[in-house]
Amino acid sequence: NAAHHPTSKRTTEERHRAEAELRKVYVIFVNAEIDAKISEEESENDEMYDKLNEIIISASEVLEEFKGHLRQFIVDDKGVVLIATFGLRGSTFPNLVKEKALPATLAIHERLLQNCGVNNRVGATFGKAYCGVVGGIRRHEYAVLGPTVNLAARLMANPSNPGVLVDNNVQHEAGTSYEFTALPPVKAKGYTDPVPIYEPRGAVERRWLKAEKGFVGRKDEMMKILETAKAIMFSPCGAQFFLVTGESGLGKSAVVSQAVERLKKLGLMKRKRVVVTKKVTKEVEKLAPFSAFRTIFLDALREIEAQLRNGS
Repeated sequence: NAAHHPTSKRTTEERHRAEAELRKVYVIFVNAEIDAKISEEESENDEMYDKLNEIIISASEVLEEFKGHLRQFIVDDKGVVLIATFGLRGSTFPNLVKEKALPATLAIHERLLQNCGVNNRVGATFGKAYCGVVGGIRRHEYAVLGPTVNLAARLMANPSNPGVLVDNNVQHEAGTSYEFTALPPVKAKGYTDPVPIYEPRGAVERRWLKAEKGFVGRKDEMMKILETAKAIMFSPCGAQFFLVTGESGLGKSAVVSQAVERLKKLGLMKRKRVVVTKKVTKEVEKLAPFSAFRTIFLDALREIEAQLRNGS
């Protein structure tokens, strides 16, 4: 048996040591409040197994959508507990907390409530942790260990947990993208001082930029947008599509908002009725069919309905 060969054993140990690392990890602990005790009634057991299956499927779908990892799904002294992570190899992204991990945390909480009908409490933290193999050669597992991991479990089990609790690192990383309610700090293992904790209230709605006076630059882009819009405005059957792409922060929204403002003024001058509709999408909506166009379609239908009502 190769497992008992000294060279094989040494090679495995060396590989485990080489793979171990300290890295910043976002950890999610979810306690599903259901009774998972096996009874003597087979029908009750089947019902319980079905519910556990619903929970793991719902959580896994969210993690797959946001590219997170499922660490464990266990039943222990805390009850039915699901542990997930972001930040390990294959799950590291720019703006990880506010664009991936925190939205996934809230989505898991809501999915279990709405889809599975299961009350749940969630604790989530962000910080450095040991990531590597623990155990012996024949029996071992990949683990994430550290004070932040313990804190996530502590927040999950906090009696005053209203649904989701996060630490100050999560709140800091999320910045102004989310609203939080500060709660009394808690004492936690591995921390000298009480740790500030927060309840995330939800994402702050992104608003379309207002056109600012004195806008300069981007003349070529502005001209192309206005030319396309004019063709649509003055053509009896013109349906056209114009796509503006670019890296985050280059000013796409600013250019488009300026173009929209000028288009409205042009419509007034030419006595053309101009309807401008918009949709600011979030990454979590990418799997929903036509998510970017739903609001646009609805606005167009409302406009058609209003015209029919007015006889125009």
